[in-house]
Amino acid sequence: MKPAMKITDRPLSSIRPYERNPRNNKKAVEKVMKSFQDFGVRWPILVDKDGVISQQCKRVLAGRREAAERA
Repeated sequence: MKPAMKITDRPLSSIRPYERNPRNNKKAVEKVMKSFQDFGVRWPILVDKDGVISQQCKRVLAGRREAAERA
C-alpha cells in the first residue's frame, strides 16, 4: 500500500528542482508566468519528503522569477 499523500503549504525556498531533470524549461517559464497573470496561482507542486520537486518544476521556476521581478 502506498503512503497517504500529505498536502501542505510550503515556501518556495523550502523546495528544489530535481538535479537530473533532462528538460530545459527556460523557454517555457515565460508562458507559465503569463498564465499566472491570466489565471492566478493555486496549483499543487509535488515534492518528495526531502523537498525535491517531482512535478511542476516550471511553475516553481516561474514563481521564483515572478517574485524576483516584483522585488
